[in-house]
Amino acid sequence: MAALLQRLDRMGQESSDLSAKLQAQLQSHADAIDALRDELNRKVAGVLERVDAALLPTQSPIDSPAPVTHPTANPDGWDSSQRYELVFWRDHWPYRHFPLQELQTMRHGDAVWFLKQMEFVQSSEKRFEGFEGSVLEAGSGPIGFFELMENVDVTAQDTLMELYAEHLPYSTLGKRGAATYTGTPVPQFEDRYRFVVCSNVLDHTADWIEFLRDCCVLLEPGGELLLITDSRGAPMEGHTQVFSPQQLRMVLRILGAQTFLVDRTEPVTDGHCDFRNYVRAVF
Repeated sequence: MAALLQRLDRMGQESSDLSAKLQAQLQSHADAIDALRDELNRKVAGVLERVDAALLPTQSPIDSPAPVTHPTANPDGWDSSQRYELVFWRDHWPYRHFPLQELQTMRHGDAVWFLKQMEFVQSSEKRFEGFEGSVLEAGSGPIGFFELMENVDVTAQDTLMELYAEHLPYSTLGKRGAATYTGTPVPQFEDRYRFVVCSNVLDHTADWIEFLRDCCVLLEPGGELLLITDSRGAPMEGHTQVFSPQQLRMVLRILGAQTFLVDRTEPVTDGHCDFRNYVRAVF
């Protein structure tokens, strides 16, 4: 009987030892699994970083919040509008893949159309009677109207110009053709201009009245504001400023407009806006 008890004790001890060994092995395997998981996570993180770096040119470089769900006319929503602009020109402008020469020709066609709306008379392919001298194209976008125009010295300004030049192959900084591209904000300009051109810009700004004021003070005496803008009664993404045609004329008179050589408003029924305004005002 004693021998049997001793044998059972030995078996119990062996079982306990075996259990301890198994637990130690399991712990070792668990530690190895944790180490492998950590290594895998590090490698995945590294891959994601490289993917992010590779995708950087297609991501918006603007350090701004995501587009607001409900567009606002308040200036604090302008960051979203700026992001909207960059994404449009980079990803959605239908002509973004055209060669530069074709884009320049196309934009020259836009310039011809614009100047005819302002009732200038075309004297040659690249000249219009009376449209000569210094020009500020405020809010020109990444490629302005007037690169191929003759007899003008154009400053093409856009607050996003440095980002455009960095991320869009058809944009640049500095001199190209008749235009000199800059990202300098309009309030920082010191020169005076014979013409200030503002086409499809006013409803994109942070504060349309402030922007108009900043443009008008840059006109030399007798200079002209050449303006085409949409107007609407409610903000929409990328077009947040709200004003009526009557408010637009009233503000221009307050800012010093002396004569309106062109003063036309057309209703728009496509849902994009309510009216399109054409103004050539002498200051």
